[in-house]
Amino acid sequence: MRAYCGWRRVFPLVLALCVCAPLVTGCSWGGEIHTPTGTGSTPTPSSGAAALADARQLNHPNGAILITWPSQGERVLAYIIYRSSSPDTPIDIVDGRTTSYIDSANPVSGYGTTLDCTLSIDPNTGFVQEFSKQPSAITTPGSTGGPLTVTSQQLTVTCVYTPAQSGLIYSYQVRTVYLDYHTGSLTDPLQHPSEYRLLLGDRTLLPGVAMVIAPPMLIAPISGSLPANGLFRCSHVSGASEYVLDLCGNDPSFAPSSPRLLVPGIVDGYQGVAAMISLTELQQRYAGLPAPRRVYWRMGARVTGQPAPVALADANQHGYVYSTVSYFDLNYQPPNPP
Repeated sequence: MRAYCGWRRVFPLVLALCVCAPLVTGCSWGGEIHTPTGTGSTPTPSSGAAALADARQLNHPNGAILITWPSQGERVLAYIIYRSSSPDTPIDIVDGRTTSYIDSANPVSGYGTTLDCTLSIDPNTGFVQEFSKQPSAITTPGSTGGPLTVTSQQLTVTCVYTPAQSGLIYSYQVRTVYLDYHTGSLTDPLQHPSEYRLLLGDRTLLPGVAMVIAPPMLIAPISGSLPANGLFRCSHVSGASEYVLDLCGNDPSFAPSSPRLLVPGIVDGYQGVAAMISLTELQQRYAGLPAPRRVYWRMGARVTGQPAPVALADANQHGYVYSTVSYFDLNYQPPNPP
């Protein structure tokens, strides 16, 4: 995958931004970059690491960690990302215009992916001439990647991406690659720079630690059926220590303004996780819903003591890593036996 374009040029007091095609919008090796499109308030914090709440919606069925950082300005051309599991080898390098990254637990081919990355600029204009990432499957364990080399005009590095693992706690660092310049005249601050060059910033530890939490799998009741004896079940999730049953009347989006009801879930041995609320109470709480008095439900998981899972695409998913959405109708009457 390659992308070539002139997309930045910096003057001492004037910034010009050139239009170009997106460099990287998704990565087949596991890590992903996304732009928030939430339906609620701003969905991501300014900086930190947390389990990805809407992992299921964003096609990470094994769970993922969302890392975010504040924008560092238009001179930043790229961010190099490090994970604590391999602190000396970066896992990826991303376009400097993004401020979030998904570290996925989805499996990849072989033992992971190496990414031969090149970023180069024209020293006379400051335009990016090349930003490329060439992925290759790792066929033997223990790959350590290649050294990070930077000159005034070019950066090269081999990143090693392996999927994040359930049950492990990770922290993250980011490092900026930014554009510097020398002016042609000390007395004229608007004069064009005489030379542009690449520089590396310091590695910055992002706040917080996080664990991959996979979305729970719903077990009972089946979609469209009332819960037998008011009992709801989902699968146990590796690493999770806190569960919730989330019910919402007549709204599959679970908007905060809708009639919501949260019921704690309890780990129930080999059968997974259980939560209970009587049908009588459900009938009372949702008595005012229009027929067929449909109630949507889902179950969520998280780790006690860690930052609450954060959503990237849908702000209504905040707080837990959620399952798929199911439903039942309170007006439902089972058919008479033959």
